[in-house]
Amino acid sequence: MVMEGKVSAAMKFLDKEHSAGVLELDEKVINDLKEKHPQSEPPSEQGLLEGPVRTVPHYYFEPIDEQGGHEGSIEDERLSRAISNGCRCL
Repeated sequence: MVMEGKVSAAMKFLDKEHSAGVLELDEKVINDLKEKHPQSEPPSEQGLLEGPVRTVPHYYFEPIDEQGGHEGSIEDERLSRAISNGCRCL
């Protein structure tokens, strides 16, 4: 079906034909999950960030509206001035 461009029909087929719902939690299911999700390992030093953590302004995570756009443009202008004046630390 997918090769014929019928992706929606294929998804419906899989949903109806191959859905087993929530599995009963028995020994086999637990072992399968343990096999798929091995024990965690400590992080490698190469994957850790070093140095100071820069705080992110609160408006980075807010929906963009007129006020947020204005605050963002003020911050961008401040950073541009600092960089053009030779500041290399943000």
